[in-house]
Amino acid sequence: MQSILWRLCLLSLLLPGRAAGHENLTPGDPEAGGIGLEEKTGQVIPPGLVFRDENGVEVRLGSLMGKPAILTLVYYSCEHICPQMLEGLSQALPRLAVELGKDYRVITVSFDASDTP
Repeated sequence: MQSILWRLCLLSLLLPGRAAGHENLTPGDPEAGGIGLEEKTGQVIPPGLVFRDENGVEVRLGSLMGKPAILTLVYYSCEHICPQMLEGLSQALPRLAVELGKDYRVITVSFDASDTP
């Protein structure tokens, strides 16, 4: 079960494309104002990270764990690749031999500071 979930997570990270509305982000050296990717293979996401839920209430990531989770990072204002990624995920999840909410959870987080609850 966890193997399938990890493959879905990896697949969601490997989807190509750029987020519409965020074309001002340019690839390159992050120190020079570009964006970059730094792999953290084998690292653990700190459970103390604090997010806001759909009601604006602070939620610690650790309180959402306890079972396998698929974490999707999106821009809520994205018009192209983010909706495609979420649509693909929503089509793949019902095919799993596990039950959403019971056996695993999906956590979607915007990493755009201008997005609001």
